[in-house]
Formats: sequence, C-alpha cells, structure tokens
Amino acid sequence: MAEECTCPACGVKVRLVYSFTGFIIGLSVFIVFGIKYENWNAALWGLISGASVLVHGSEGFDTTQDYLPVLVHHSIIELLLLYFTGALILVHGSEGFDTTQDYLPWASVLVHGSEGFDTTLQVTSLVQLILDHDCRTINGFEALVEREWLQGGHPFADRCSKSAFAITKQRSESPIFLLFLDCVWQIWQQFPCSFEFNEEFLVLLFEHTNSSQFGTFLCNNEKERKECKLSSRTVSLWTYLARPEVLQKYLNPMYDPNPRVIWPSVAPQSLVLWSGLYQRSIIDQSKQKEAWQEVSKIREYDKELRSKVTKLRRQLASLEREALGVGLILPSELGVDCIPE
Repeated sequence: MAEECTCPACGVKVRLVYSFTGFIIGLSVFIVFGIKYENWNAALWGLISGASVLVHGSEGFDTTQDYLPVLVHHSIIELLLLYFTGALILVHGSEGFDTTQDYLPWASVLVHGSEGFDTTLQVTSLVQLILDHDCRTINGFEALVEREWLQGGHPFADRCSKSAFAITKQRSESPIFLLFLDCVWQIWQQFPCSFEFNEEFLVLLFEHTNSSQFGTFLCNNEKERKECKLSSRTVSLWTYLARPEVLQKYLNPMYDPNPRVIWPSVAPQSLVLWSGLYQRSIIDQSKQKEAWQEVSKIREYDKELRSKVTKLRRQLASLEREALGVGLILPSELGVDCIPE
C-alpha cells in the first residue's frame, strides 16, 4: 500500500510505502539530483564574489540590500536548506508518522540517488551526524568521511580537480564535499559544545580535498587508490592528525559530550555565511582565533583546579582516617565525603 503526501518543512513530495512485514519508507525526495555540476560551481562563485563585494564595497552596490539576493539566488542557502530537510525527514519521519519519538530506531531507510556517490552521501552523512554522537568526535567524524565518502566512492579527483574560478571548461567538477562541510559547520555553530573538533578542522579537510601532501583524498575510488598503491606510497591525513601536537590545534575547548540526538534548525535565518572559510582571505580572523585560544586557556586552568581539588580531598580523607584510627577524632566528626571505606 502506498500514498503520497507533501512534507510541510519544504513542500516536496514524499511517497510512503507500507509493508506489514517490515515498515518500508520510500522517500521520493528530489533534493538536488537534477542540478548540473557546473551550476553548483556557479553557485559557489556567486557566493564568494558576493561576499567579497560585501567586504570591499563596489560602486553602485548597496550592501544592505544587494547581498542577500546574491546569496539566495545563487542557490547556496537553498541547497543547504534542502540537504537539512532531506536529512531530518529520514531522521524524524514525515507527515503521517509518529513524530512524538526523538527518531525511529526500528526503521530501516534506503536512500537512493541517481549515481549514489554525491547527494546520497551528503544526506546519509548528515543523518549519522545528527543521530550518533560518536560522529561528532574527531575520530568518529574521520571514520564517517572514510566510510561514507572515501569507501562510498565519491570521486574526489573529478569533483575537486578545479575550483569554481577555473578558466577552463568544467565538466564533472563540483563543490559537493564542500557543501557537506558547510552543512556540518551550520550544525556546529548551532551546537558549539556538542562537537569535539573546531572550525579549523573542517577548513583543513576542505583544503586537503583540493591540494594535499597526503594520499587520503587522491583518486576517485578504492580501486584507483589500490592501483596507485597509495597506502604504501603516501601517508594518510588521519595518521597526521593523530599526532598529539597536531591534534591539539583542532580540539574544541567547549566540547561537552552530548549523547542525545541534536535537531538543527532549518529556518533560513538560522543558516549563516561561513565567513571562516569563504571570507578568510578578506576578513581578519585573528581576533576570533585569539578569543578561542583564551577560552582554551580558561578551560585548561579549570581542569587543573578541578584536579587539585580532587587531590586535596583524597589527602583530607586519608588524614581523617588516620586520625580516626588513633582516636583523635570521632566518627560523628567526619564529613559525609570522608567516611572511611
């Protein structure tokens, strides 16, 4: 039995297929499968150009009115909204389902795209990021990229061989992985304490997909990487990031593990320009970095103080046990935390 309904979040058609042997949900959500690759690059070009004009100004350009149309008309915000909507539909169900639950733990979901290694990977990765708190750690996020994107067959060599500003004709180049990182950053800035990594970590991944001394993002799939013997001829980016002195730079000092499902807002006003990436060459980011460094110092100092408090409490408990043993104090005089074991 099947029925069609319209998702209230974005107005797209959703086809629901019911089976009494297992609850099958078929999502006919055509998010961006029909958008040509060159149009994605045009969207990125328009975004960066508009951001540059906003900062530097241009004759006849009203920055209070003209920037938002540049951003919206070139589809970047629209793409982000559609990605989030598709991911949340998979996580939460849609109209006609029991949405009183945080998510549908008993449901199996099949996500199908035209080729299966572009938009499909974006949506499935976002779903895991929302549901699984382990994917919000550095190791978990690296495993997510490795599993969904690298082993999933995303053609990094084809998609990232040229930028949106390349003067030659572009064919299969497209900022698909960049748009995924943008989605991750949008969730990160809405839940800044739920991610172990910071903004610089996401910028680093973007940089290495386009130009890298490591072999992680080379070639288009596992077959090509094995044929090129990248595992023996190059070093993995994940190995580099595992070094403690390197990893420290990409840790979020505000991280507080959150095992719950996180629900990002998909309201247009909730999505903001990722200035730390798109405007990093035209806006001084030093003040923001200094602020994060100060936060990191405060957190480290807080950890030191907590460690000292714990050590002093243990010493106090040990001394009180000794005093109790020689009869210097009575059991009734001991604090609740200092009763001997």
